[in-house]
Amino acid sequence: MWQPRRADDLLLYTHDLRWGEQMDFTCNGIWWLPDQTETKVAGTLKFSDEKGADLSLAGVLGSSRGRFEEKNVPVIHGLVHDCAYGKVLTLKESWLRSFSTGTPGFARETYQAGIVFAGRHLGPDDFLFSDARVRYSGLSGWAHGLTGLSHHEQNDTWEIRWSSPEPIDGAIPGAWLTLAVGSTISPGLRHASIQEEVGISLRFEKALSDASITADYTGPLQDFFTLATDQPNSLEELTVQRPNDPKYIRVLAPRVFHEPKDTEYLLPHKMIFALQDVKNRAIEFLGKWIEVHRRLSNVCAPFFAIQYKPSYTDFTFLTNFQSVQIYASKRDAPDSEQVRLQGLLAEYWDVIGSLFENDINAATFELMQLRDYVVHRNSELGNMPDYAVTLHWSGQRLGFLLKACLLSELGFSREEIKKFFIRNQSFLYLQSLQ
Repeated sequence: MWQPRRADDLLLYTHDLRWGEQMDFTCNGIWWLPDQTETKVAGTLKFSDEKGADLSLAGVLGSSRGRFEEKNVPVIHGLVHDCAYGKVLTLKESWLRSFSTGTPGFARETYQAGIVFAGRHLGPDDFLFSDARVRYSGLSGWAHGLTGLSHHEQNDTWEIRWSSPEPIDGAIPGAWLTLAVGSTISPGLRHASIQEEVGISLRFEKALSDASITADYTGPLQDFFTLATDQPNSLEELTVQRPNDPKYIRVLAPRVFHEPKDTEYLLPHKMIFALQDVKNRAIEFLGKWIEVHRRLSNVCAPFFAIQYKPSYTDFTFLTNFQSVQIYASKRDAPDSEQVRLQGLLAEYWDVIGSLFENDINAATFELMQLRDYVVHRNSELGNMPDYAVTLHWSGQRLGFLLKACLLSELGFSREEIKKFFIRNQSFLYLQSLQ
């Protein structure tokens, strides 16, 4: 029977690495196939956020197929002695990247692994998980009002206290979600500190594969916090738990976005909205976002991809334009792109009109003209001295139009969206350009 997690079981465990640090590491040990435990090969595993896992072996796993034949290995087990994430590792979905031979009878293999699971040896049928815990780079700043820290000063006496705040939890589609705060205490002879940790715990109605967890929950939640904080969020940590197994397993894979940013102290004027704005409805909005993200996956995929991987100005503009058009087309809007665009602008004009000099016809014409030039190069527009600047800021304006649409999908009223935008630093700067 699926049950929500108990409140006293919510403190997120800590590890030796600070949040936001890159997960790049190198470790050494022995490696083998699950069905060939008697044959172990020494090797080195290198992992980076950008490229993932690379396993170099001083030997061959299983039968050698030579350098020209494809070789895929579903699962590789490892036992290492110098990894911060633990000694027991499982590599999933590995493929032979290179093969070399030296002296007669001695061969080396190098594998590229899709995912590393630290903490358990998993078999081919063991990749189903009942629970997950996740942290994002902007989560602490977004939930700044959820804290157990307090201090008191009187005369020459200082007192710092921490008490566990009540977690925020509830049902979302297919899972029970809990937003909770834990802490670590570092006492010393002349120095003591308390560090809070904000994390999300998920308990699924039925066990899910790691791919499903990423596609249906951790990926959409990453986009949620990117939208809410108005800056790209990095997935800082993902751990999973198998049914009826108390041990949490760290999941290591290449990250969509991992640039270190100081997001712990985000201020309201840098975000769209924070937990304090929706505290009594937080679970409602998180659950709604899961549904919206699934329904509007063709809209969210390109829009958020450009947040995590910034590109050339013309590509960014075109991506935002396309996302807006896809969104409009899903609402049975007219076939004409210009009519769709103007209709969407008109619908949200009271929110974003100030970004376009309050002239909807001129705004529609300029955006269509820019789109046509970027796609077809059919005019002299690119030779205008201010073309690049106009294109950049027009792309940002389209971004705010889509943000308004997504916030509306979440259930925010027009007045709430106006309030969020009018205090947002980026929105106010766009306004000032008019």
